Order: sequence, then structure tokens, then C-alpha cells
Amino acid sequence: MEGSRGILIITHPQDLHAFLVQEALAQKGHTVDLLHTSDFPQRSSKAVLEEQTHLFRGPDMELRDLRPEVVWWRRPVSVTLPDWLHPNDTEFARSECRHFFSWFWEALSDSGFWVNPYASRLRSENKILQQRAALRAGLEVPPTLYSNDPMEILRFIRGNGGEVVYKPLRPHNATWREDNRVEALYTSLLTEDLLPDEEILALTPGIFQQHVRKKHELRVVVFGSEIFAAKIKSQQTVRGKLDFRAAYDELSLEPAEIPPYIEKACLSILDQLGIVTGSFDLIVTPEDRYVFLEVNPQGQFLWVEAYTGQPILDTFCEFLIRKGRVPEQREVRPQIRLTEVETKAFQRQERAQAEHVLAYPPEAPPIKKAAS
Repeated sequence: MEGSRGILIITHPQDLHAFLVQEALAQKGHTVDLLHTSDFPQRSSKAVLEEQTHLFRGPDMELRDLRPEVVWWRRPVSVTLPDWLHPNDTEFARSECRHFFSWFWEALSDSGFWVNPYASRLRSENKILQQRAALRAGLEVPPTLYSNDPMEILRFIRGNGGEVVYKPLRPHNATWREDNRVEALYTSLLTEDLLPDEEILALTPGIFQQHVRKKHELRVVVFGSEIFAAKIKSQQTVRGKLDFRAAYDELSLEPAEIPPYIEKACLSILDQLGIVTGSFDLIVTPEDRYVFLEVNPQGQFLWVEAYTGQPILDTFCEFLIRKGRVPEQREVRPQIRLTEVETKAFQRQERAQAEHVLAYPPEAPPIKKAAS
């Protein structure tokens, strides 16, 4: 049984970010394993034997001890079950797999450096707790209603000038696939006239937020104490004024300087949520106020380097290698840039998609566009 004490990336075969980081780390001379969670339970198995022993059997059926020094909890996906399973058995199998999956990772998470810590995963994704942490950190937060109550939603719209924005609770789930097309639900303007029937509105809770006017937007990427900020010129686009994700082909970004109090607040929010990295979204208003929207604990960040040239990939790799520790003195060393690993990363991804169970249909939108 071969031991593995390197860096483990927990993801799926359609996540390009994972392959870009894997290739960069490999070029830095580090052992990197990708564990494709979509293989479970059809093509992989896991076991917990004795205390502190965690075994994994992958598609190659090689049994090995899985106790890495560093874990990047990147983009795990839910279990994938075969179509031939009887519908009456599917829900039971799915429930058992999900519980075992959760127990397995929790047992594994008691050692090593995790990005982000497994125990904080649910808390850190809770947008209500994110807003509370932002307020405690001294940031401005827009008035926000989380609800499925038609009367409360109507009252909120009327109390905010008759127009608010609507956001889904889980943006990654807000996609519909039909006839080889993928439709995504982005941030939308909502007025009283646009509200659906009360019966429909009550079935799905959502986020209703005051419409904040924008001068531009900010994506602030934090790894430990390393901070990169980029100005997103969303208001110069046609389709991305409300949600820049709808207009990648129009977007323009540039490196940004942010006030020290914003940097301090971002670090405070990470600390309150119990995580070590995150991608923050903020609005800069025409009056130059900074307004916090959210932080994504495992958001896309390499696209920012593609637009701005900031050394984000290399910094994140060093963050993993050093287990979050910042060297006392800055080293002068060659930096690996995104453009240097793209070709090999795409090749890694193509091989993985041929060898592993896909998490999403092949016609899903390119991963490079999923920058939430």
C-alpha cells in the first residue's frame, strides 16, 4: 500500500482551476493528486479502517493510504449514481453515499492543512453569516431580505423605492439544461409587477436586496494575508451591469488599490468564518462608498490573473506549499504564470474527462466562464 503525503485537490474532472494549479505545482516539483468526487460510488471506493487510517481505491483499483499534508477542498460534487438503479433504491443509495462521504472527509480533516477547513464549509457559505461578519468588520452592507414570504417580499420592494435585485441562494445550482442548452439565472431587477404568483413565490426562498448603484465592482482575492484586488468595469458593458458574469466577452479588468480598512475587514471576515481564503465581491458606488456583497470560499480566482496579469496562480501555489505561512523575508524567485501552464492543464483535463465520471453533462458551459 503506497502512502501519499503530498498535496490533494478534491474536485471533479470538469474543473479547469484544479488542473491549472496541479500543473503549476508539478512544475514547482511537488506531488499533487486530484481526487475526482464524481467517481464515487461508481468508480471509486473509500474506507475508514482503525483510527487515523483512511483508505481510497480509485479507478485504477490501487489501494492506498490517503492522508495528505495539504488538502485543497476545491469543488467536490455530489454522488453520481447509475441510470439503471431502480428509482425506489436511488434515494436510499444517495442518502447513504452522502452521509458516508461527509463522515469520510470529516475523519480525514483532523490532520493536515486544509484550504478551506472542512469544519467551516457550511458556515462560510452562509450569506446571512457573511453579512453579519461584514457588519462586525465595519463594512457597509445593503439592506437584504432572505425570504419566501410573499407579503414580506412585497413590503421590502415597496420600502426600497419599488425596485430591488433578486439573487438565488446557491448560484451554482441556478442553471437549467434542456435541448443541449444551458440557461443560468443571474442577478435580476425585480419590481412589484414582475413578482410571480404568491403560490409560486412561496415555493422557493431567495435573496432580495436593495439595488445599489455602481461606479465599478471589485473582486478581492485573499490567500491567508496575501491580497489581490481587481477593478471590474461592469458598467461599461451592455449585459453585465447588474451581474458581470453575464458579460465575460465584454469585461475589462485592471489591478486596483483598496483602502487599508477594506483589506483589514476582508481578513476579519475570513477569521470570523473560520476560513483561510476567499474571493470577495464589493461595489464601489458613484460616491466612492465600498459596499460588501459576499465572499465565495472556493470562488474562481485565476480568471483575474488572465485579465490583469497579477501573479495569482503562483501566489496560491506558494500558499499551499507553505501551508499558509508567509516567509519572513520575500524570496526572489521565478514565478509561474497562468499562460505557462494552460496548454498542459487543458491536456490533463481532457485525459481526466475521458477516464472519470463527469459531474455535469458535456454540453455544460466552459469552466473558464464560471467565475462566481
